[in-house]
Amino acid sequence: MLARAERKAAKHAAHQAKLAAKREATAAANLAYWTKHVLPPDVWDKVRYSDKLAGVWVRDGVPPRLRGVVWPRAVGNALHVTSEVFRVCCARATEALTSRRLREEEAAEAEGAAGVDVSGEQQEGVATSNGGGAPDMVLVGREDTLSIIHTDISRTFPHLGLFQSPHGPLAGSLATVLEAFAVYRADMGYVQGMSYLAGVLLVNMDELAAFTTLCNMFRHRQGVLNVMYRLDMVRVKAYFAVFEYLLGLACPELKVHLEEVGVRPEFYLYEWLLSMFSKPLPLDTAHRVWDLFFLWGDLALFRVAVALLKFFEPRLLGLPFEECIQDVLRLPGRIRQEYDEDKFWEVVEFLHLERDVYRAACRKEGIEPPE
Repeated sequence: MLARAERKAAKHAAHQAKLAAKREATAAANLAYWTKHVLPPDVWDKVRYSDKLAGVWVRDGVPPRLRGVVWPRAVGNALHVTSEVFRVCCARATEALTSRRLREEEAAEAEGAAGVDVSGEQQEGVATSNGGGAPDMVLVGREDTLSIIHTDISRTFPHLGLFQSPHGPLAGSLATVLEAFAVYRADMGYVQGMSYLAGVLLVNMDELAAFTTLCNMFRHRQGVLNVMYRLDMVRVKAYFAVFEYLLGLACPELKVHLEEVGVRPEFYLYEWLLSMFSKPLPLDTAHRVWDLFFLWGDLALFRVAVALLKFFEPRLLGLPFEECIQDVLRLPGRIRQEYDEDKFWEVVEFLHLERDVYRAACRKEGIEPPE
């Protein structure tokens, strides 16, 4: 029995080594293809929407070292964000934070002199929401939202150690980008969860590119990110309905089962979309989701969400509510830990949920999807 176990372990190790070698060869070929046939300035506009590039993009992803170039180029800069815009936003954020700190110091001095607690006044106008499966979100003006950024930064990808003060090498950059974005989008300010989006960008590019890309990712008012972060509940529910429709097309039996046991999209989909899967998935796996986002737009997030449930459909069917919801919440982590990740990406690639189907579903629910 021991000898059999050893043979099985050796066979598994050999298989894993073979897969690793295959991935390395594929990655090298992919890098060479993008460098030579995609990124040259005189080539990009010609191949950006070609079927050949789309096939490579979906099958192998964007080469990791090129994401800092490809992602900003793919999302574009329709908002015309410049280095000067970034500089002004950074300066205004610094001014707002300094002003707030001075007010707090003055209030503390007044409290000490009068012997009264004025902390209630400092919190006036601050409201939180934790309904409908959404995380706590501060719904106040930009100065107040700026003040929670540093608290959130320490909770961003803690296992990486990149954003945790005082030694995280990207902690300062993350604060800078988020503060500037909160000023740029003063209508929304900073919302908890944005640190994951900016964090993924900063792992791949510099501050200006990350800021510019983040701004343009939010440029569509009815796009998924804008709707989720503004907590536009009418459209949030509409997007949940779109997801259920797409799930029904791909996995009709599973859709019925989830409805019968009461596992609704708001229990899991909101967090998946809010972080664009960067929070529940291992970071390098989440990078592949982001690759697809910069190819397909919001459709990519729904395809990945449906593919996750489809991939685990045999496991979920028949489970009662408590076991089913626990399994659904753990699905993203299981991709890497328990299953062949390549097989999951095959499900994503060959899922028959095309752009026209997605756009029609959005319009049926009253959403005008971004182009």
